Amino acid sequence: MRVTRIVAAVAAGFAVLTTAGCLDDAGKGTVSDGSGTNAAATKNGGSGQDGTATWGKRYTWPDGLAVEVAKPVTCKPSEYSSPQHPPRAVLITILVVNGTKENFDPGVLSVGGDAQFNGEKAEPLFDSDGGCDDTTSTSATVLPGKTYKVKLAFVVGKGTGDFQLALQPNITAAKAVFVGKA
Repeated sequence: MRVTRIVAAVAAGFAVLTTAGCLDDAGKGTVSDGSGTNAAATKNGGSGQDGTATWGKRYTWPDGLAVEVAKPVTCKPSEYSSPQHPPRAVLITILVVNGTKENFDPGVLSVGGDAQFNGEKAEPLFDSDGGCDDTTSTSATVLPGKTYKVKLAFVVGKGTGDFQLALQPNITAAKAVFVGKA
């Protein structure tokens, strides 16, 4: 009986998301040069048509929502960060460009479970008022045609290495994967 209710609840949730248009952009987006502004992304994309970009590039989903990820910078966590005393931390700034016709909440970009450093999971670092001032807990509404900056901090190894960050605005959208040195 309980399993039936769970299945019914999941099916109802999927139906709501589908009719609300949240699951309609399963196609892959494009990668283009980043502009740091709310300018519309070009459709030619250049290299990276597989959804992989590097720092400073822009990934645009078919619905017009786009993200640019700046090169990670080393940051110094405060004594109140979680986790405390990491070997090294980096701060990543993500520019969200809302090229859709709907409001967008950048808090729904699924990130936490899909960040890697040198082939291992990169643990999120929470340091809301310290040197790694991440904004992961900040809620915002990005209106159509507007931009918003999100800052995320991660624990990484002592030396420079390969960092990978995947972003996804909903469960069926293609992942925008950004890779580079951090």
